[in-house]
Amino acid sequence: MDFSEKLLYHIWDAQHIIKKPCTLSGKQVQVMYQGQWNTDFGADFRNGIINIDGEVIRGSVEIHIKTYDWIAHKHHEDANFNDTVLHVVYEHNGSIPYSITEDGQRVEVLEIKNCLDQDLAKLIKKFEKAENYHPELCNFFAGLDIDIAKMLLLRLGTTRIEKKVKRFSAELFFSDFNQLLYQGLMEAGGYSKNSYSMLQLALTYPYVDLLKWKEDGMKVEDIQATLIYSSSLEENIPHKIPDSLVNAWKEQLHHKKPKKINVRWNLFRVRPTNHPVIRIIQIINFVYNILESDLLSFFVELYTSEPDNKNIKKQLLKAFNDAQPDRMFNIGSTRLETFNVNIVMPVLLLYADKINNQYLITKVWNCYKSHVGLGSNHIETFMKRKYLNEAQQKVVKKKAVFQQGLLKLYFEYCRYHNCNLCQTHKKDLILSM
Repeated sequence: MDFSEKLLYHIWDAQHIIKKPCTLSGKQVQVMYQGQWNTDFGADFRNGIINIDGEVIRGSVEIHIKTYDWIAHKHHEDANFNDTVLHVVYEHNGSIPYSITEDGQRVEVLEIKNCLDQDLAKLIKKFEKAENYHPELCNFFAGLDIDIAKMLLLRLGTTRIEKKVKRFSAELFFSDFNQLLYQGLMEAGGYSKNSYSMLQLALTYPYVDLLKWKEDGMKVEDIQATLIYSSSLEENIPHKIPDSLVNAWKEQLHHKKPKKINVRWNLFRVRPTNHPVIRIIQIINFVYNILESDLLSFFVELYTSEPDNKNIKKQLLKAFNDAQPDRMFNIGSTRLETFNVNIVMPVLLLYADKINNQYLITKVWNCYKSHVGLGSNHIETFMKRKYLNEAQQKVVKKKAVFQQGLLKLYFEYCRYHNCNLCQTHKKDLILSM
């Protein structure tokens, strides 16, 4: 039965796999978080969280039809695959029950041929039927009443943030809420081009390290120097950075040079304000300034004391930019609003649920559903121009939850041109109202 590797991406992402299958070496697997689909260098899914025989590990997941594809694609010679923790294949055709990375590590292999929760033929029909279907008119939005469109987008936007909560819940196994907020801020600061690299920095130098360094007397410039040098950004410092700050970094590095880590930056056509060095400076200044009270307490207080989104935005922007030594490092409100919606709100929902704080749960949900529209990204712009009429575009632009709903449609259906499955989902949503 012929099918593409992309089908396996769908199967893994939707977790059409029986619970707790076993690897070829006999180890039981529990998928706590399947990871984020990756279109850049390295494995197919990043930041997966997998329990293998009782050991919970974080890393990448590579997907292939056959085990030998690992070697055929030269992954065993590519250091970008060294963080792979699970090799998922439809059918095993190798001589050993492992795949070997460039640095000599064994990677467990999970064969899913006999572990699917549905018949393969049904999954092929479900996911690949629309592979070559590229309609000019989106059947999801065509002729859709505005009020119905709002209800559908609200439901989709709600589901999207619930998925983020699930991801952070899995991440919590390795960290605490302060670390979740810190690494979320770093990841969001990297945008699509450098989000993974910024996340790796936050995982290599976690929140507890920053706290200890400050207690030990390290200045904020010393911490900035550590992150910038260790990730090899010292050769790409923007010209706008003052010489006094660069000299302060050099002074710190003269006393102690941190160990280099394997981080890959994409600086091609990066706007100066979005340069990773600028974002590291901004974020470390902000985090350093409130280390004593901690990040979680800051955001819990922000949401419990301020009456609405307008005041939350005002106080967050003030706290962030008050921590900057120069106005040139001030961050724009649009970037902070995006961080607030995509990181702070789902983390606070998770925290409030853990401590059973119904007031905070209600407050965050109300803020999310009433939050004004965020700045449009290229995906939203593409979706609106190609598939939505003028009235529907205006609706999406008004609220962040509608924008998030549109993004959910894109990431789950549109990017795969899976229009038939999207139509089925639409019918199910309408019937459930």
